[in-house]
Amino acid sequence: MIDNEYSEALQQARKNLADVKERGEDALSDDWDDVRKEIFTADEIAESDSRVAVISALIKARQEREINQKQFEEFIGVVETIQKMLALSGKQLAVVSI
Repeated sequence: MIDNEYSEALQQARKNLADVKERGEDALSDDWDDVRKEIFTADEIAESDSRVAVISALIKARQEREINQKQFEEFIGVVETIQKMLALSGKQLAVVSI
């Protein structure tokens, strides 16, 4: 299965490269928001934004509290588990200022 996925990804990358060669800069987008709206659903974008907000807040907290990388990795694993559990019940973890 991995070989098949790799082959498909490689084939898509080749198509993308050919498109860039053919159309030049017209094949490229300057705006990530436009690209991700074409690729992902609104729910997927919201989920991704939520993850980014949580991880960004965790990184900032790690830096402020001088937590080492191992401690941080363990904590991230806990947060990801919580996010998955909440998602099963139709909920999501949010980052808010206190």
